[in-house]
Amino acid sequence: MKKTVLAGSLSGALFLLASGGDVQSQTAEKNAFDIGVEAVRAGEIYKAFESFEPLALAGDHRAQFNLATLLKSGRGKPQNYTEALKWATLARIGGITRALQLSETLAEFVPEGDQDAIWDDVEAQLLRFLDEGDRNVILQYALFNLEILPEPNLETALKWQLIGAALDIKGAAEARDETASELDQDVILEVQKETTTLFQTDDLATRFAIQPASDP
Repeated sequence: MKKTVLAGSLSGALFLLASGGDVQSQTAEKNAFDIGVEAVRAGEIYKAFESFEPLALAGDHRAQFNLATLLKSGRGKPQNYTEALKWATLARIGGITRALQLSETLAEFVPEGDQDAIWDDVEAQLLRFLDEGDRNVILQYALFNLEILPEPNLETALKWQLIGAALDIKGAAEARDETASELDQDVILEVQKETTTLFQTDDLATRFAIQPASDP
């Protein structure tokens, strides 16, 4: 059956918020996200890409959602379901609620065989942020291994949840215990051992000591 994408209001589909979640002062200097939103409202879609793309690459989940929506619409740049699915997935695991439905819709248009390359790209971006010490990505990477991969990797998810809990990241301990409940005790002990070695050898307490600003 041929799938049909329903066209709606593009501006209505976007996650249209000022970067701080509030309306900013008219005298305040506009940032890239707000400029992108204004470009969409003005119908200057290509300019919106120029604003959202660098932000999406830097890990702004609202910009990732907007970029996915634009790529799905085919306005400003050629329609690209593959790229749209990548950005929607990153926004989804970054906590943008509306990205869940968007990613599920886009997945219907991308064959499963082509999705593997997308998951590789998503993982590469998450690992880059982890290497840079972005502690906000620790539980996101665990979620990626639990919910995004076709075959969930519970051991890897548990490893990063163990790390998150050790760093006192909110929700990490609960997530750790939930994942552990699905694994055999010998597997849990082995993952704990490997994670303890990694935590000490790579000095993860230092790497993730400074918390970058989170998305509002």
